[in-house]
Amino acid sequence: MENSLKSSVITLYAMKQVIADVDKTKQAIQLCQRGEFERARKILVEIEQVQGLNDETCIIMGSVLGQLGQYEGALGYFQRAIELAPDKMQAYVGQAKTLISLGRNMEAEACFEPLIKRQSGSVGATLQLATMLLNHDLYEAAERRFLQVLQQDGDSSTALSGLGRVYQALRKSEL
Repeated sequence: MENSLKSSVITLYAMKQVIADVDKTKQAIQLCQRGEFERARKILVEIEQVQGLNDETCIIMGSVLGQLGQYEGALGYFQRAIELAPDKMQAYVGQAKTLISLGRNMEAEACFEPLIKRQSGSVGATLQLATMLLNHDLYEAAERRFLQVLQQDGDSSTALSGLGRVYQALRKSEL
């Protein structure tokens, strides 16, 4: 009976801690939305010290560090999120955007390959990568990826639209 009571108390304490960490994570997200990245970072560090970070909080921390210009630290958190949840698209997007910020465009494109391979038959990751490359004015790489999507799914209106935007941007740059 005594062991059962101790076990129940420990379980309740652990649940209380998880709820507190969820509340802190929500607070960190709200701070990010207001542009208060340093305060958000401090809260995430507290969570990490007490309980460790899960894939979602690793992605948030990576994003926060990226906003603070701490790109190498951001890459570490995105990589950790990928290790914890290898199919989590947001982690790959964060990692790729950070690599682009560092001028490492080829690495940014390459970092999506494991996800693209894991999602064989699905064009979601390739389409996400193509759109991100387009949004960062990396037109040749975006064109290649949109064409890759169209080879798998010739009816993808998003890929067709993205390809149109690529060609429009390339035409403007020639003028």
